Amino acid sequence: WIYAPLNGKPIIVRIAPDTDAPRCGAFLEAGDVIEVVEERLGANNILYLRLADGVGWVFDRKPGVGVLCVRLSSVLASSAAPSDRV
Repeated sequence: WIYAPLNGKPIIVRIAPDTDAPRCGAFLEAGDVIEVVEERLGANNILYLRLADGVGWVFDRKPGVGVLCVRLSSVLASSAAPSDRV
C-alpha cells in the first residue's frame, strides 16, 4: 500500500478501525509505503488498514476527502501499462 492522498496532506494514524477513532500520534506523509497485516471493510465502503508495525490503523478513503491509500500493486501495474504514444 502507498499513502497517496489527492490533497497531499499527512494522515494521523488511528488506534482503531474508524475514521473518528482517537489518534495515536503517529502519522504518514504522502508517498509513504506501508505494510498492512489486516484489512477490514467498514461503513461507506471504507477499507481500514492495520499497519504491520503495530502503530494503528489508517483508511483507504474518507468521505468528503477522497482516496487516501492505494494498493502498491495497482500503482505498479498502471505505471507498467504500455504507452499509447508513438
